Amino acid sequence: MCPGNQRNVRSHLFDAVLFDRDGTLVHDVPYNGDPSLVRPVPGARAALDRLRAAGFRLGVVTNQSGVAGGRLAPDDVTRVNARVEELLGPFDTWQVCPHGERDGCRCRKPQPGLIVDAAAALGTTPRRCVVVGDIGRDMAAAGAAGATGILVPTPVTRPEEVAAAPTVAGDLDAAAHQILRRSRLVPAGTARPRRGTVLVARPDSAGDVLVTGPAIRAVAAGAERVVMLCGPRGRRAAELLPGIDELIEWRLPWIDPSPEPLARSEVDAMVDRIAAAGPEEAVLFTSFHQSALPLALVLRMAGVRRIAAISDDYPGSLLDVRHRVPLGIPEPERALSLAAAAGFPCPPATCPSCGSAWPSRRRTWRPDTWSCTPAPPCRPAPARPSGTPRSSPRSPAPATASWSPAGRTSCRSAPGSPARPRSTSAARPRSARWPP
Repeated sequence: MCPGNQRNVRSHLFDAVLFDRDGTLVHDVPYNGDPSLVRPVPGARAALDRLRAAGFRLGVVTNQSGVAGGRLAPDDVTRVNARVEELLGPFDTWQVCPHGERDGCRCRKPQPGLIVDAAAALGTTPRRCVVVGDIGRDMAAAGAAGATGILVPTPVTRPEEVAAAPTVAGDLDAAAHQILRRSRLVPAGTARPRRGTVLVARPDSAGDVLVTGPAIRAVAAGAERVVMLCGPRGRRAAELLPGIDELIEWRLPWIDPSPEPLARSEVDAMVDRIAAAGPEEAVLFTSFHQSALPLALVLRMAGVRRIAAISDDYPGSLLDVRHRVPLGIPEPERALSLAAAAGFPCPPATCPSCGSAWPSRRRTWRPDTWSCTPAPPCRPAPARPSGTPRSSPRSPAPATASWSPAGRTSCRSAPGSPARPRSTSAARPRSARWPP
């Protein structure tokens, strides 16, 4: 596709792409101070132009320890960088670390300083940046800053660095393709009228519930009322999520790792329970190895009129929105893409504390009193690698902002919950609405 014909991408995920220089954009010449020796790697200009045409801001983050060691003068680095721009086009920021290994600076990769400074120069945050590099130091710096890392291996890349990389691309063109694909899966949203009651389902473990949190918040931002169907393994995590009005707990035998026999009476009772909650539509979140179709059938029996889910299998009349995503998409992005396909894109507002698209003040539910208590302001969570095609069905660790609920008590079923079916629910005050 010609760069001039490529549609501009408005993404909730990324604003900028930051590249390592030597070994990533140009062939590595140790301590190079001669512009005539600069040779771009194959396909570099075309990949960069694709990203520029899509509206991404581009930057370079590079270690140049030759300055500290006396092998290079600062002017040498400047001339080489200028030659890189002549061959590959303009970059919006250049961040260079001139220090040596033993200088203890904050900027030399794997420290995050170069990425933090580049993000600030581009008017964004590290969490909205992608870092593309060829060695483990680049990926470690990305993780330390909270950015997304993509490794493009070269002959000098060690096997253990490839194995530890959050995402691997064969070349710069493949890296650009991944960035554009992931950005289009999670488009930026705009304000729209709220819908009625929406059921969201994530009936597996606590980690799976938490990584689905941003998508559930996107649904809550566009719905008047949100009912969440969760499993017993994920209930304690579900109780922490803002924007949920009611919880329904059910151990789904086609999802739970230790299923019990399923009785018709249990399904009938759950159909009645869901019908009583009154959802007009539902968004069913799953991992790549799970099927949403059995639950979609139960929801149809409960009278839910519109159902959205990811499904590679033919859904017949069970789904109104059949969403499909490629393999290798990290779980939070997979869920956000489904929410957007269902009509709940990420709203544009962000939390001023951490830059995340959810309320800056959360409220937590105390099951023993059925009351809301303020929770501390959110803090950015430690960065974790994104999912890859090598991921297993095991749930990934949470990748959302974290907080510590003040005064939490043990989570137990609400008083009066029925013994059969294995479901409990309790209406609770609305968590902090967002947007207000």
